[in-house]
Amino acid sequence: MKIKGLAIAALAASLTAGAVTTAVAQDVPNWIGVSVGNTRFSNDNNLSGITPTSTDKSDSAWKIYLGIPFNKNLGLELGYAKLGDQTINGLFYGAVASSRATSTAYLFDLVGNYDFNESFSLLGKVGMHRWGVNDDTTKNGVNASNGADGFDFTYGLGVQYNVNKDVGLRMEWERINNMGHETTTGKIDANLITIGVVYRFKIL
Repeated sequence: MKIKGLAIAALAASLTAGAVTTAVAQDVPNWIGVSVGNTRFSNDNNLSGITPTSTDKSDSAWKIYLGIPFNKNLGLELGYAKLGDQTINGLFYGAVASSRATSTAYLFDLVGNYDFNESFSLLGKVGMHRWGVNDDTTKNGVNASNGADGFDFTYGLGVQYNVNKDVGLRMEWERINNMGHETTTGKIDANLITIGVVYRFKIL
């Protein structure tokens, strides 16, 4: 896992350096953004071995991101998302138990956009995320915490309305897959829906 992480970091650094050089040459602006919204976890997943009687499968979420263009239609986007909590109340070998899993993700995506006109754009993205899950569980009156992290694929779609040449409004759906480990934190998939503001700027 560490080797995989270093390889992804090296690839991201290489892509970033190439993107900056290309963007400067083509006079294409970078962008930063902040978005808020909701995470919907896609299944019960029996977190930490608990058989659920009730599950809260959604929570508020937010993310920040930096975009580095290759050209006017393709770029690299680096971000961090706070995905919120999934809470489960249920039974563990017949005894009352509960679990709360808090999820975050570092996002590394290739983003393509198609401009319908000067105001509206369609966005598509595919990439990888480094997820982190922290699980706080109570079984038989005993509390325990577990943490896990790893890498997996992500993808998404969005639309953007450009208020002017510097500011845009963006709505996105992103699928963040396979977070957590089955035997410790439990496994979680997430659908992230956000609305946010994008600001474009030139680095040179």
